[in-house]
Amino acid sequence: MKTINLSNKELDRINLSRFDDYLVEHYRHPHTNGGYGFYDKSGVEHYSMLAYLSTLVDNEVILDIGTFLGGSALALSYNKTNTVISVDIERQIEIEESPFNIDFRIGNILSDEGLVKSSASTNITTSGLFNVESLIPKINGPEIIQSSNLILYDTVHDGATEKEFHDYLIKTNWDGVCIWDDILYKHNGSPRQEMQDFWHSIDNPKIDVTKYAHHTGTGLVLYGKASNTKVNLL
Repeated sequence: MKTINLSNKELDRINLSRFDDYLVEHYRHPHTNGGYGFYDKSGVEHYSMLAYLSTLVDNEVILDIGTFLGGSALALSYNKTNTVISVDIERQIEIEESPFNIDFRIGNILSDEGLVKSSASTNITTSGLFNVESLIPKINGPEIIQSSNLILYDTVHDGATEKEFHDYLIKTNWDGVCIWDDILYKHNGSPRQEMQDFWHSIDNPKIDVTKYAHHTGTGLVLYGKASNTKVNLL
């Protein structure tokens, strides 16, 4: 992607209602009512920005690290030409089924041991005594990283884990845009200094896009050949 144009007005025009059938009830409730705010405006939640960024690439692999309940993977699948590979260390997904272009996986993204197939629905994981997903080949995490030029990183928010992955991207000369979520992360209302310290330590070209994304802080970091990507905040 050569240019990223972020405008709250334009982001809020993105229609995410196509995903309504996939959402469990608390995803439909706004953040202010204790829900996960899938339909909240940009600047409160990041789902519309994730959907927009997916439209800037075609026929590509988008990597979602930190599946959690699956909402971000849904938003990233907005452009149906792309494949979203969503990875977590354990299954916590709370969406009903999933679009055809999302591949949920379990495992350590930096490990060569392989990522095991998961799914949004428990209804297709077993057939009699057999685990159907166990028949699907594992995929290699480091290879998937290199095959993608758009990554969302949203995991434990301790700063050290984020730095490890950031350093890995630099070490492997990765080219692309990484979306770092929760750079202003707060726990029980108190700022987590570790995440802010991590964000400030990054030397790569970076843009704080919290105003257009997640109220807990969202940043874009440009790596390798993507360092020349122009980001316009409108």
